[in-house]
Formats: sequence, C-alpha cells, structure tokens
Amino acid sequence: MSSVNEQWRLFLALPTNEDVRDRVSQAQLALRAHQLPVGWVDEELAHITVKFLGNVPRHRVDALIEQLAAAVSGHNASRLATAELGAFPNTRKPHVLWLGVDGELAMVQALAASIDDVAARFDVERSHRPFRPHVTIGRWRYQDGQAFDITEILRATTIPSAPLPVERVQLVRSILRARGPEYTVIAEWPLT
Repeated sequence: MSSVNEQWRLFLALPTNEDVRDRVSQAQLALRAHQLPVGWVDEELAHITVKFLGNVPRHRVDALIEQLAAAVSGHNASRLATAELGAFPNTRKPHVLWLGVDGELAMVQALAASIDDVAARFDVERSHRPFRPHVTIGRWRYQDGQAFDITEILRATTIPSAPLPVERVQLVRSILRARGPEYTVIAEWPLT
C-alpha cells in the first residue's frame, strides 16, 4: 500500500549491452590494480544516465510517464561506442570515474534536451551543462586530507571500444540499499 506522500527516486537511462558491461569490468579490473579509494559500480547495473529526477511524488509518476512517452517518440535510435576513461569534475580531484562514449552524440543530446524539458515541468532543475553521455564505473571515497591526480593512470589505461546502439529509453526507480542500489524499470520507450 502506498502512502499519499510516497516519493520515488527516479532517473532516465539508456541501457547498455553485454559488450559495454564487459568493457566496464575490464576498466575496473585495470584500475583496481592501483588500489584507488573507489566504490565500484556493479557492471550489471551499468547504464548511461540521461537525467536524474530525484524524488518524484508517486501520484505524479503516471503523468510523468505520459509526458515522457510523447517527448521520446520523436527521437531516432543512434549508434554510440565506448571511448576513453575519464573523471568528473576532473582527473586531479576525481569524484566519479567514467567510461566515455562517442558516436552520434547530437542525436542523444537532442533526446536529453527533450527529457530535460519534461523534467522541468515536474519541478526538476534544468541541466546547466551540455549532456555528456558516459557510463559511471566508480565513485571516489575521499578521506580527510587525501589528494589524488589520476591523469596518468587514466591515460595509461586503454580499453578497447565496444558498440553501443541506443534503441530505447528507460524510466528507472532506484531504491538505495546497504548492499547497493536496486533498480526497477517502470517504463520503457523504443526509439524509431
């Protein structure tokens, strides 16, 4: 039974395939050798986040799904491929480690802009930066006084590229658990 005030933690994602999940695993294995203080993402959960919506009131989810379906319907499938490793905000003080993607980025950026427009109608702040698709592979766990520059480590770690066709968009509910996040796809739309 759901409460009137129930909130669902939601995000929109482009799912990955087995080849990309294999590249995530390869990257993590290579980087683990450096004993970095990183919490690694389960490669089975690897995806490209298009828009993090945060907590959305449950009673608004159906309307959100309806508006997202309309926004996504006008977009075409595209072809991406995995690329270099990187870090946000930068490699001198990383917070997020990622596997980049390249390819038909303009199409994916247009899709992200349409999704951003819908999210704004649901009180989600608009993105202030251009959409940079990537697959998160780990999150830094800083301790007081630590400083890391991983520029050379990332430069020396090369992972073969893998194709990543973008054929659908998913609305995902994330439940944070002690063992890690649990994802449930609550809506999915094919791209034409």
